[in-house]
Amino acid sequence: MSIDKIIQTINQNHPDSDTTTITQSYEFLRTFVNETEGLKYEFLEKALTRGLAFAKNKAGARFTAASMLFDVPETEENYYKKIRGEVDEEIAQLVKSHRVMNQYLPLPQYAD
Repeated sequence: MSIDKIIQTINQNHPDSDTTTITQSYEFLRTFVNETEGLKYEFLEKALTRGLAFAKNKAGARFTAASMLFDVPETEENYYKKIRGEVDEEIAQLVKSHRVMNQYLPLPQYAD
């Protein structure tokens, strides 16, 4: 899957949206997958599939960007700090909020 499809969907639903964080999240993920032993291409594909599902459901660019990073915390130490530094503070907070809420209200498996 291509990041372009997600950006195109966001732009259709939110014409004035800034999609910079989607590209930043994708680059972060791509680097993360390449540098993390044992992770495969499927990890990246699952994140893109989830991002597209949220975009199609009219989520905004920033939430869609954060949704692509929801699985990173499960495998990486200091991930909030890395997301803050390489993507954006707000995206890091959205990912952190998801992790807290997921303990009580699990997210449906859009990507499965």
